[in-house]
Amino acid sequence: MKKRLLLIALCFPMLAGAAVRLPRIFSDGMMLQREQPVPVWGWADPGEQVTVEYAGQTKAAKADAAGKWMITLDALQANAEPRTMRVGSLSIANVLVGDVFQVSGQSNAAMSMDTCKRYPGTTDDIRTTTLPMVRIFTVPWGLFKDTPQEDVPAGCAWDSLRPEKNAGYSAIAFYFARSLHQHLNVPIGIVRASHAGGMAQIKMPKEALLSYESGRKFYETAVKRTKVDGGYPSSDWNGALAPVIRYGKRGIVWYQGEHNAGSGSFGYRETLPVLIRSWRAACGQPDLPFLIVQLPAHKAEGWPVLRESQLVAFRQANKAGFVVTIDHGEKDNIHPADKKPVGERLALEALRLVYGEKVTGCGPLYDGFQVEGASIAVNFTGGALKKVGGGFTIAGEDRQFVPATAVIRGHTLVVSNPAVPKPVAVRYAWESWPTVSLFDEHGLPASPFRTDDWGK
Repeated sequence: MKKRLLLIALCFPMLAGAAVRLPRIFSDGMMLQREQPVPVWGWADPGEQVTVEYAGQTKAAKADAAGKWMITLDALQANAEPRTMRVGSLSIANVLVGDVFQVSGQSNAAMSMDTCKRYPGTTDDIRTTTLPMVRIFTVPWGLFKDTPQEDVPAGCAWDSLRPEKNAGYSAIAFYFARSLHQHLNVPIGIVRASHAGGMAQIKMPKEALLSYESGRKFYETAVKRTKVDGGYPSSDWNGALAPVIRYGKRGIVWYQGEHNAGSGSFGYRETLPVLIRSWRAACGQPDLPFLIVQLPAHKAEGWPVLRESQLVAFRQANKAGFVVTIDHGEKDNIHPADKKPVGERLALEALRLVYGEKVTGCGPLYDGFQVEGASIAVNFTGGALKKVGGGFTIAGEDRQFVPATAVIRGHTLVVSNPAVPKPVAVRYAWESWPTVSLFDEHGLPASPFRTDDWGK
C-alpha cells in the first residue's frame, strides 16, 4: 500500500502538468511584443497552479473555476536569439522578442504573394527573401461563428519569411513586415487575421455592434439570416479575431471597406470608429496604433463616399495612421496585385506614428477651403504639393460640376473655371476610377476629397 501511495505521489505532478493547455498562437517560433507587458493565457484543471518561465522571469497563476488562467510577463527587450518559454510541463521553442502587428480586414488584406505575381518583382521577392527574424502567424479563412471562440483551429503556426513559404503569405503583411525589419533591424511578427468579404460590422464584438444606431439596425437585419455565415453579426470577430485579439502587439493594420461601399457608406463613418475602440478595449490598449488603408482606384459603385468615410474615421481616431492608395488599383479587378507599394507606405506610416520618425506614408489631405472671387483656394496638410494635373471639378450654386484647372500655391491649390464665375464647391478624384494627378514632394498621392456635402 505504501509503495502504491508513493507511486501516485510521484505521478501527480505529471498528471497536473498534463492538463495545462495553450492557445495555438503560443507555439514554436512565436514572436513576443517588446517593451510592454506581455499577456500569456491558457487552460488547466480548475484550481491548478500554472508557472510560466521566460527570459529570467517566473510568473505563476491559478486556474479559475472554469479552468482559465492568465499571467502577464514584465516588459521584455528585443531579442533575436531564440529562447524557450516553459509553461508548466510545456516548452515553446525558438521564441523571439520584437514588434508584433495584426493585419486585418477582408480579402485584399489577406491576398497572397502568389496571387500578386503579375505585379513586377513579386516573383523575385518570393524566391529571394529569407528573413528568420520576420515571422507570420496566419489565421485561416472562413471561421464564421455565432459565438466567440477561445482558439483558432489546429494547423495554425508561426513561420518565417523564406522561399518555401513566402508565396502563401499576405502580400501587404509581407512587404510591411519586411520594410519595417530592414529599417529597424529588430524582429517583426505579424498576426494575419483577415478574411474574404464581409462588412466591417461582422468584424467587431456584438456588444460594440449594439452600441450605436446603425449597428443595431445591421444586427436586427442580419440576425434573421442563416447563422454561422459571413453575414451574421459579429461572425468574423467570433471565429477569427476573438481568439487572437489579446495577443500582445505594437499596432494594427486595417484594409477593409470594399464590402461596405455598396451598402450605405455613411454608416461606415460610425462603424469604423466603434470598431477601433472595441478592438483597443479587447487588447487592453486604449491608444493602440491603428493604420488605415484607404481604398484604391476601382470601377465600382459607392467607392468615393467610402473613401471619404475612411478619411473621416481616421480623423476622429487618436493614434491613427492613414495610407492613400488612389494612384494604385485595377479598374476591373477588385483584387489589385500592386500590394508592394501599399505595404511599404504602411511601413513608412508606422515609422511616423509608432516610432516617431520624421517620415510619412500618407500624402496630402484636404484641410478646408476659401472662396476667392472666381476661384476656390483649397488647403492641405502633409508634404509640399509638387505635382498637379486633371481630376478637378468645380460647381456654382446650381451644383453642376464641370472640369476645372488647379494651380499650386504653397500648401494651397487654387481651382477655377472661367465658366463658373461664382464657385461654391470643388471636388478632386471624386470617382470610383478617377484621374489622379495631385502628389507631394515624395511622390505620395493626395486623398480624393470634396468641399461639399451634397450626397453622392
